[in-house]
Amino acid sequence: MQLTERELFEISDRLMDHAALIEKFSFCANQCQSPQLSQMLHRQKGMLENHYSSLRNLLQQAQNNTGTEIQQQSQYAGTSTFQSGYQY
Repeated sequence: MQLTERELFEISDRLMDHAALIEKFSFCANQCQSPQLSQMLHRQKGMLENHYSSLRNLLQQAQNNTGTEIQQQSQYAGTSTFQSGYQY
């Protein structure tokens, strides 16, 4: 499947959004007092991590097919990874 430059950019942008949300959900889940809320946040984080992996695989396949590189910039100053070990 051939993706347009715009589609590659959108996937890259969603990866950054997902990474930020995963980090926030992880932080909130570890800080909240309610076990039920913490469990819900961990479930949501897990779903985002799965979707993040799917998007990253799609982006890598598209880059391999076209031989292009999409530069992804972190929204966090000087940070290229977050707690879960995902890189973007």
